Amino acid sequence: MAMSACAGPQVSSLSPISPVQVMEKNANNSYVPEYMKDVWLCTGSDIETVDDLTTPDVENYKCSITVEYNDHFAKVRSNGIPSHDYESGLGCCAGEVEYEWRIPLKPNLASSVTYAPERGAVAISVNGVPFFGPEEGPGGRCCNTAL
Repeated sequence: MAMSACAGPQVSSLSPISPVQVMEKNANNSYVPEYMKDVWLCTGSDIETVDDLTTPDVENYKCSITVEYNDHFAKVRSNGIPSHDYESGLGCCAGEVEYEWRIPLKPNLASSVTYAPERGAVAISVNGVPFFGPEEGPGGRCCNTAL
């Protein structure tokens, strides 16, 4: 019996999204939602250096994030370096790459489901490292069509 390993989520009913709670305005007089306050790492000047353990060299990279808020979006910029030592793996060698995301501060419920793309950055972690689609990276397909 063939089964799909990448079947999309089953959505039977959607519950309404609660309104975003805002706590205070930032320096630009824009609201910052509670869920985005003090969550970002790598925003200060006291950031320690990190190393790609895949190489024999000591790279002394530093993670970096800047976040700007306006009334509609949080604009997050990152250099893609994590806040800890890491291993690049088979794709050696991960270095600084500039990323930018616009995250809606007051998201609306979509009328239909949109799946993450198979390739490319699809999300960001709090230390600025991107998450990639299911087909990204070495090793072939993540989702075989038959098990």
